[in-house]
Amino acid sequence: MAIIPECAWLTTHLVRFSKELRADDLDLSHHPAGAIRWKFGPDSPIGHDGFRTRISPVWCGVGFYQERAAADAALDDPVAHLPFLPTATESWHALLAPISHFGEANCLDLANPGRFVHPASDPGGLFVVLTTAGFDLEPNVDLERIKDFISNVERIREWMGAAEGLFFRQVFKPAGDPAEDGFTISVWRDEGSMMNFAYRQGIHREQLDRYKALRTADRASFTRCRAVRTAGSWGGVDPAQGENLRAAQPSSQAIGRVSAST
Repeated sequence: MAIIPECAWLTTHLVRFSKELRADDLDLSHHPAGAIRWKFGPDSPIGHDGFRTRISPVWCGVGFYQERAAADAALDDPVAHLPFLPTATESWHALLAPISHFGEANCLDLANPGRFVHPASDPGGLFVVLTTAGFDLEPNVDLERIKDFISNVERIREWMGAAEGLFFRQVFKPAGDPAEDGFTISVWRDEGSMMNFAYRQGIHREQLDRYKALRTADRASFTRCRAVRTAGSWGGVDPAQGENLRAAQPSSQAIGRVSAST
């Protein structure tokens, strides 16, 4: 089996509609030209069964690329892979340069989870974090374990609302194969704000410790990125523009972690 090389670039695409939509309501047959993988799905609430409803007015995507030209093209013409974009009320798109990466995910190969990006030096810019988590869906999979993880993701999301320096965060599960790992995308003013949230005492730190002790998911990953290009708005603003970008500069700590993680 051919090994898929790790990616050097990512794009993320957030789309908001005026009403809740299912996958069947959208043309999901397209993907960015030049992307080696494309994940797109709803940021949906938890239903009565403990799983996500997969119905939402907010949909999110991540593209994976080996060449910057292909990633740039996805931002230049997002309608090419998001043909429903003209019907959206708002959208935000970003070209991401990964600067550190830990853990594993099945983003590139569902059957063989592993690293999916090759970090580079920190170019500065808006700070974006991409996290993933997933489960091996064996015949005897513990569904209560999955529900517990989903519930705690929502607890963390609610707690994040008060985090200093956080612009927004979205959680999504790619449409299609249920084996796909879930994603969280969070956008921060600077790295210090993210570090203060992630590692100080609170629900997030508790769940990190719980994952390490109990393996509450079969795998997880954490990727720090810089947004080197953006387009559109989210919540009425583009956080990468103007004074929103205050203090979003390369840090020696981030650069040091790159060499440690490659």
